[in-house]
Amino acid sequence: MEAEPARVFGFISDPNNGQMFTNVGARRSNEQVPVQVDAAAQRIEWTSDTTEPCRGAMWLRGGDATPEITEVTMQVDLPNRPEDDGRGEEVLEQMQKALEEIRRQVR
Repeated sequence: MEAEPARVFGFISDPNNGQMFTNVGARRSNEQVPVQVDAAAQRIEWTSDTTEPCRGAMWLRGGDATPEITEVTMQVDLPNRPEDDGRGEEVLEQMQKALEEIRRQVR
């Protein structure tokens, strides 16, 4: 992502912005999910304990050659869903949309 890691982390760790990625994989998108922030590791984690539990994490790493580039890794775990429920592509699309929105906001 073409933005400094501090700027990206500031955006994703802001509680007002969490809903954009904490609901990836959930069928309901209006739930407020608490986010745990680890500033030293530039990592955030969340857990939704609704009828459709979801756990996730996002962490950042500065670019090797350019400090204005941020590598963003996002992991989502949907423990109560069978692997063959057919929603894998939908969840990947939601993840991509969330990352695109973050990119748009931090430019």
